[in-house]
Amino acid sequence: MGKKSLSYDTIDKWEHAHMPYEIEDEVLNLYVKFTEESELKWVDIALFYEQLEVPKEWVSLLEPRDLCIDGLDVIDFDKLMDTTYRLLIFMDNAAIIDKQWELLLRYSGRMEQFPNVSLRKHVLSVKDVQKAAVQVDMDQSMIVSMVSWATNGERVFVTYIDFAHCLGKMGVLRY
Repeated sequence: MGKKSLSYDTIDKWEHAHMPYEIEDEVLNLYVKFTEESELKWVDIALFYEQLEVPKEWVSLLEPRDLCIDGLDVIDFDKLMDTTYRLLIFMDNAAIIDKQWELLLRYSGRMEQFPNVSLRKHVLSVKDVQKAAVQVDMDQSMIVSMVSWATNGERVFVTYIDFAHCLGKMGVLRY
């Protein structure tokens, strides 16, 4: 994997990536099927992704905020399309994401501290990221900004999906 520099263009490319039309058609057709009689709701999402043949282990990483209209359990169509495409990208790049995530978890001490938690279910707090940063002699003053960037300012912890998004923004993932 060649070294890429982080730039506005790299981030912009990730932010505006569009699902290939043949996949979009499949997702759209399934969405229409699910919404013929009522709205698509959070409780239906596992079955929706099962019919798209997305493995349960990936669907389990999603949270209502990833797909729902704020404050409701109704699925937002634009979020569904974007999240589905990102999920497919993450699945295709799982080996890269897993390797980098595991490295970060090891440097933070989370792997040793919580050995029974599966790799993709770990979360990193600001303190965990600080511990990892110490291991690689990184400037501590950037940590809060990094976590904020990774989560779009929504949380003070980073999930596997947040981390995968960061790798996408950095141009590390293939899509």
